[in-house]
Amino acid sequence: MDVTLPLDSVAVNGSDQEHDGYIPPADGIAEFKAITAMVKDENLWKALPPPPPPPHPPTGSRRLVVTADDLGYCPERNRAILECLARGVVSSTSLLVNAAYTREAVALIRDAHPGKTALQLPIGLHLNLTEGKPINESTHTLVAHDGFMRGKIGFRDAWKNSEITEEHVAMEIRSQIEKYKDLVGCYPLHIDGHQHVHIIPGVADIFARLLVEYGVTRTRLPHEPQLMPCVDYMLRAAPGGRPTARVKFLIAIDDNCKTARATFEKHGLRYADRFIGHGVMGPMMTVPRLAANMHVVFRVGDGESAARRPIACEMMVHPGYVAHPGVGGYGEAGPDEFARSEDRDDERRTLQSDALKEIIERYGIELSTASDL
Repeated sequence: MDVTLPLDSVAVNGSDQEHDGYIPPADGIAEFKAITAMVKDENLWKALPPPPPPPHPPTGSRRLVVTADDLGYCPERNRAILECLARGVVSSTSLLVNAAYTREAVALIRDAHPGKTALQLPIGLHLNLTEGKPINESTHTLVAHDGFMRGKIGFRDAWKNSEITEEHVAMEIRSQIEKYKDLVGCYPLHIDGHQHVHIIPGVADIFARLLVEYGVTRTRLPHEPQLMPCVDYMLRAAPGGRPTARVKFLIAIDDNCKTARATFEKHGLRYADRFIGHGVMGPMMTVPRLAANMHVVFRVGDGESAARRPIACEMMVHPGYVAHPGVGGYGEAGPDEFARSEDRDDERRTLQSDALKEIIERYGIELSTASDL
C-alpha cells in the first residue's frame, strides 16, 4: 500500500464529523476533496478564487506560523532552513540540541539576525527523546543497548511497557532546556517535540509541567483533522485490513492530540488553532496541495467566520539540501535516508517559490512566529 496516497483519492463517507472543537465549514470534507482534485495540475492553483473582502480589515484574522524542524541536524539542513527564513515563507525554526551541527546552526542564525537579542531570534527547542544520544548521560532507560535512544516507535513501545521511567524523561527534558539556554543565551519561548513525542499520554503531563516551571507558554498541537478522511480511506483500503506503520502512526497522533489538548489547556499552554504537516511532506509539498489545505484551514470564502474569530495555524516543514553520507545526524550512522533523499529539497524549493508566496498574499494570511500566538 502506497501511504503517500494523493489527497484527491479520498473517499468521502458523507458524514462531516466534529474533531475536538474543530467543525469543518459547510461540506468541509467534500470541499477539501473537490479542491484537491481541482488543483492536481501544478498550474491550476490560480483557479482558486480569492476570498471575498471581509467586513472588517483582515489584519491578524489569518495567521500562519511556518516552522522548520530539525535545525542543527546537518550542514545541508542548516543552510536550507536559513535560506527559507531569509527568502522563503518559513517564519520560525526549532533546534535539535543533541545533533551534530547544533552549534553551527546557532552561529548561523545569530549571524543572519544582527542586532537581535537571543529572545528575538526566530528559534525554539525541538525536544528530542527518540533519536541520537540523550544530553543527560544518567537517563539510561531512554537508550537501547547501543547507547542511542530507541527511535520513534521504540520509545513509544518502551514507554507503554514502563521500560522508561518518568524520572528519566523529566531529567532529559530539563537537560535539553538547559542545553538550549547554554547554546542560545536564553530559555526557549516555544518548545515542540521531535516526532511528536511531547503529546504521548503521560509524557505530555511531564512536558507541560516543566514548561510551566521554566516559564515557557507556547507549544505545538499537531492535530490535523482535515487529513483524517485520507487516513480513514487508507485504513479501509489496506490489504487484509492491516494498516501500514505510517497509517497507524497518524491515527496515534490524532488520538494523542485529544488527550494532550486537555493537558496543555490545564497548564495554560498556548498553541495554534490549526495544523498542517503530515499531508504535505517531501514530494507531497506542492503549491496546489498547500493551497488546498489553507483553503480549508483558514475557511477561505467564509469572510464572516474569519472576521468573527481570528484563526492561527502552524505548518510543520522540513526543508533541506540533500545530505552527504556520514556528515551530520546524531552519531556514527550519519544522516538518515530521508535527509539523503530529494524529499527535503522538494520542500525547500516549494517554500521559496513565488507561487506559494502569492497564495499566502491572496488569502490574506499573515506570517507569524510561535511567540506571536
